[in-house]
Amino acid sequence: MLAARLSRLLRGIAVRRSPSANGKYGLIAPVVKPMPSGAQHTKPMPSSSQSGRTFSSGPRHSAVTVQEHLVEVLAAVLAPTGAFTTFAYRHAAPLVSARRFRDLLSDRLEEVVPGRTVWRNSPSAYVLHARRPRP
Repeated sequence: MLAARLSRLLRGIAVRRSPSANGKYGLIAPVVKPMPSGAQHTKPMPSSSQSGRTFSSGPRHSAVTVQEHLVEVLAAVLAPTGAFTTFAYRHAAPLVSARRFRDLLSDRLEEVVPGRTVWRNSPSAYVLHARRPRP
């Protein structure tokens, strides 16, 4: 598991619960970088990555850049059976940036499935599960 940008407390909990977790504090981009084309991985690839940030908001130019970079990095470093989970706000689902993020995930990962909406959350949100990077 790769856990980037965790609070120091949550990182400690994640690593204690899953000793094989590679918990990092900070942004995902400096933590993992895409491998050059044709390069071989020398470190174990993470089997999962979780994000507590919604990627469907923000100014168009910065949201596009962040979304594209994140999906590129995820597809490059996740194990072939790996999964990425993040959350999305229900009210934002029809927004262009939210649809673009789901489309980017669908282009680079084989399966993208929304979880059930948590209506008690304010604002209502759901988990987005994306699995298996495309070759």
